[in-house]
Amino acid sequence: LAAMSDAELAERIEHLRVFARTTAEQKLRIVRAFKAHGHVVAMTGDGVNDAPALREAHIGVAMGRGGTDVARQAADLVLADDNFATIVDAVREGRAIYRNIQKFIFFLLSSNMGLLVAVFVVSFFGKWPPLTPLMILWINLVTNGLPALALGIDPPDQGLMRENPRSTSEGLMGRRDYLGILYVGGIMGAAALVLYSLAPQDEEHLLQARALAFSVLALSPLFHAWSCRSPILAILSMRPIVSIPLVLACAASAAIHLVAILVPALRPVFKTYVLTASEWLLLLGLSILVVPGVEIAKAIDRSMRKSRA
Repeated sequence: LAAMSDAELAERIEHLRVFARTTAEQKLRIVRAFKAHGHVVAMTGDGVNDAPALREAHIGVAMGRGGTDVARQAADLVLADDNFATIVDAVREGRAIYRNIQKFIFFLLSSNMGLLVAVFVVSFFGKWPPLTPLMILWINLVTNGLPALALGIDPPDQGLMRENPRSTSEGLMGRRDYLGILYVGGIMGAAALVLYSLAPQDEEHLLQARALAFSVLALSPLFHAWSCRSPILAILSMRPIVSIPLVLACAASAAIHLVAILVPALRPVFKTYVLTASEWLLLLGLSILVVPGVEIAKAIDRSMRKSRA
């Protein structure tokens, strides 16, 4: 290593696995060589001679118990227990947090896209009564808020550590996510618009169609939240298969929304009415429609990934 030039080291660095008895300068050269190839470099160390490389690496990790003060000050992270297995746990936790942030954003944007599609299309039909501001606010705050928070603390999937590291140039949301937002929004918005189109085009029936569309847009996200737990895996393939926070959040949101339908005093406020058994079935059928739609898209994506592999 001492006899190698920086150019020779950069050329061979991808094929070398072990460096022994290295000096502080050589450790620094190794870190820089890996960074020159576009790798994200983590450096662990405990001594004074590790400090330059700890500072140069993207993530410097020092030992908290046996490490020197210089190494701890130069590092970004300090292992309190000096256990390398803790690094694996930290990576797993970091991936889980990052994935949950993606779930949170994707769920809110896709659910609101369905609301946007419905409101936008209805505005082109003069006879169709639009959703009231109170309905829109109710959907955003009551039925979308709790499931989104539950997705933010969703337990990590068991296969999370088997995934390849994401690219450093990759954004929080990619092209696939934006297409998914449009796709899910189209399904939810279409489910609500079907109710307008099927209803007799008189004022009374159109007002009832609006009330049903309001409930579809409020309940669809509660089913959609379960598909948002993973961008690739099917619902029944996820582990753990049931997320307790998500169950409680969806149950609470559904119960709160039912209050707007079932409490007589609130019906004039939310423009709802007493639903028949067939209307309940239609409402649930259209609300759950987003789940098979998303799962089919996931299945197609998985088959395309396998064919490319």
